Amino acid sequence: MKGDLRSRRLIVAKGVLFLLIGAMSALLIVWRSAEGQTAVLLLITVWGFCRFYYFLFHALESYVDSQLQWRGLTHLLSEVWKRFRRRKAAVDSSLPTAQQKRPEAPRNHQPLC
Repeated sequence: MKGDLRSRRLIVAKGVLFLLIGAMSALLIVWRSAEGQTAVLLLITVWGFCRFYYFLFHALESYVDSQLQWRGLTHLLSEVWKRFRRRKAAVDSSLPTAQQKRPEAPRNHQPLC
């Protein structure tokens, strides 16, 4: 399959399938453990990851930098890695080399005492 998904019906169907997968797996986890604490922790976990996803793909672009537009998590990670490498290279090139750090003391100096 080539290109982006363009059909509105298929996009909605894909979203519904994601919802069903998440709901079914959550129900199976709670059913297997049969504890209310597990259900609460699972709910908090899902909520936290949803907020993080919103932060990565909406808040950063809307409120931090409009140039930040990612196609997905792998694209985001590769761009962050590239920026890190560029920044590190710029810092490394601005640092003095071992020969430039400080001049050597003269070798023929006399002790003070």
